[in-house]
Amino acid sequence: MTSVRNQQPSSDKSLDPFVEALESAGYPVFSTDNLFKQILLSACASEDGKWILADASEFSAKCGGPRNSNDVVSQ
Repeated sequence: MTSVRNQQPSSDKSLDPFVEALESAGYPVFSTDNLFKQILLSACASEDGKWILADASEFSAKCGGPRNSNDVVSQ
């Protein structure tokens, strides 16, 4: 995360360098919101209720899959 922290945001700056730094560090970037300058990471809750950052394709393996149809959120 040091590489992300060292980058200074500005109102006209692209999120791309931040996304690249996060992905290079292994974080699962789900989406970006350039209007509000937000980077969304994907996460799932494990059976013990702890949140785990994981790519959506890994949810079943890392979090045991959805417990009911309402647990799956898509964008």
